[in-house]
Amino acid sequence: MNARSPSAPAHPGVTLMDQYLRPRALPPRALARALHISSSRMHRLIHGELGITADLAVRLGLYFEEDPMIWMHRQAEFDVAELLSRDGKRLAGMIRPPDANQND
Repeated sequence: MNARSPSAPAHPGVTLMDQYLRPRALPPRALARALHISSSRMHRLIHGELGITADLAVRLGLYFEEDPMIWMHRQAEFDVAELLSRDGKRLAGMIRPPDANQND
């Protein structure tokens, strides 16, 4: 993974650990049990090795009583930031918007 700017979004798994588990003193293994997922899946998630799927977003939303789309948006923001960091300049050099004067 490339170094990201300080303003880049955190991986959603890191957010889960820092903003949800630690403040509640909730062990990752306990959350894994409550969500009916494996401890290894939870470990990979909170260490940024696994992304948020729709299934996991729904489980987290139900557990924390919030909209699952919050988790999907976090993942999408992270994914786009990572892609732009890694390939943004290359893609910008390859892909150009259509000329405003062209009529296709």
